[in-house]
Amino acid sequence: MNKDTYVANKKLEFVASDGFEWANSHATENMIFVTSRGVLEYFTEPKLQEFLHGLNALGKTIFIAIEPNGVNHNLETDKTSQPYGYERSFSHNYEVLFKTAGFNLWHNTKKDKDLDFYLRYMAADNYSNVTAKASVLSKALAN
Repeated sequence: MNKDTYVANKKLEFVASDGFEWANSHATENMIFVTSRGVLEYFTEPKLQEFLHGLNALGKTIFIAIEPNGVNHNLETDKTSQPYGYERSFSHNYEVLFKTAGFNLWHNTKKDKDLDFYLRYMAADNYSNVTAKASVLSKALAN
């Protein structure tokens, strides 16, 4: 649908592909990556680590992610990924994974669900001052 709606906008490109392979072949510095409602959960932990490290190596990168976590995954005590849900996808400790890959996680909130997961809203980059970003975001949310 979006591909048809925005066909005249040459600045947008919609791609349906293996994200890991696409990033290895096409990603460049100054890109913004966005995942929403369950993309990264299908990566194994080692593959996700490799993916994030690869993106960090590109240069200036922003990553916006809205991803699920299993409600029984205690991220304070369990720093590793674990299977959850009926699909047996992975609940990742994104804070640990982003930081390990060299990203500054400057937004990290969650929205509870009445299911076996909740959504985590994250924003990270590999070049900014985390305190300054958090201040700007807080002011924007207050208005």
